[in-house]
Amino acid sequence: MKQINIPPIRIPEFRMPSLGLSTIGLPADRSGNRLAWPSGLKDSIVCWYSPRKQGLTEYDVIESYAEDFITWDKFPNRGTVTVTQNTIIITESKELYNVIEDKQEPYSDLTINVTGVSDDLFLIVSDNTGRKGEIKKDGIYTFKNNARYFGFKTNAVGECNIKITQLPTSKAKDFSANGHDLFLYKFKGKLDSGIGLYHADFTEWANNNSDEVSPEQVVFTTVGEKGITLRGTKTNSINIQVKGFSDKVRYLRLGYNENGVFKEIGVFKDGIYTIPGSELETSGLLSRISCSLKDDSKVTVTQIPDYPNQLCYNGSSYGVAYGLPILSDYTIIADRTWFDKSNPTNFITKGSDSKISFLLEEVSNNGELCKAQSFGSYSTISLETGDITYQTKNKYNNNDIVSGNSADDDVFIVGGRYSKTSNSMSTYKFVGCHGDILLFNRTLTDDEITWLKENWEKL
Repeated sequence: MKQINIPPIRIPEFRMPSLGLSTIGLPADRSGNRLAWPSGLKDSIVCWYSPRKQGLTEYDVIESYAEDFITWDKFPNRGTVTVTQNTIIITESKELYNVIEDKQEPYSDLTINVTGVSDDLFLIVSDNTGRKGEIKKDGIYTFKNNARYFGFKTNAVGECNIKITQLPTSKAKDFSANGHDLFLYKFKGKLDSGIGLYHADFTEWANNNSDEVSPEQVVFTTVGEKGITLRGTKTNSINIQVKGFSDKVRYLRLGYNENGVFKEIGVFKDGIYTIPGSELETSGLLSRISCSLKDDSKVTVTQIPDYPNQLCYNGSSYGVAYGLPILSDYTIIADRTWFDKSNPTNFITKGSDSKISFLLEEVSNNGELCKAQSFGSYSTISLETGDITYQTKNKYNNNDIVSGNSADDDVFIVGGRYSKTSNSMSTYKFVGCHGDILLFNRTLTDDEITWLKENWEKL
């Protein structure tokens, strides 16, 4: 069955001032206090992403998929398919049976993007319980409670070009309740591609018998001398947190290179410490974390990232939300930080190909040339230097911009530009990070924008 999105039902706020209940139905801020939104503001939200509000972790954002299509059974006598882990392309149907299907447990819930179908030539989805749906229109579809022989076929024999793309399980939740989740692609869950900006991947350091090593953490649990070591490259300062120090620890040392001289910081209690960085070009020892336990215990050394609770993009990673409404007006507001402006790119796009309602902050020439685009018209801007930036149909951070007559499309992209036609991103993508992002379906008033900025940390 084709996925049906039911609009959220909004119940009017019930107010009894005499009883002091004026905040009934209003959302609580992060401190637990009630936050009273200006009238009509929250109802205008199209989508709202908040890594902090969601509690996203490094693990949550790593690109992953429910199924591996390569493991599914293919039937050359029934049709011609090309398969990757995430895509199925049907180019010919020879029989009216599944050309590809899954017969290996578990049978996962799937969200797929389908293109190349029509009323005359469409995709049929079924399993051993029967037909689950007919897809006659390009779009996003979700199938749940799938069973053995879940698979795809067409309604007619002949040539076709139907593409089925599995969407990742990693996503940023839409807090507007409109269901426009942001699907996350190419995130690695470490360094500058995940939650927070980390300056080291401990798994790339030499492991000298350490018990547990992950990209952001090393854990010492057994008796003996252990450690991890970095050689032969420049390194930034690393802030770390130590937990579990006790009299069972013979020593815990943080080593660093200072102008060619290797030094160590002794740790004698739990707390926050810094391993200094080095600009030295050398093949020698640059950094080390070493520990010796007298008895079995548990000591953890965990990196503290810059920009905690923000989603970081490394120039490869991006997010896409599908099926958004077509806009004739808008306000986009977000807190973000640019890390690198050396390649031409932009932060957020609504639309695809030639149908774009806006581009928020397009930069080129190492950041010397910055533009805003609104419904097809470009305006040169000075990039907002603060964390919070916004754009409406006719303004960029309170500076006038020109709005054109271009159409919009139903996709929302964080991290660059997207082509719906080719289902691909542009070559250059955003290098930076962001916290909350809110898209509205109208131009907000100055007072509403001011209120959002003043209450940003309470949203």
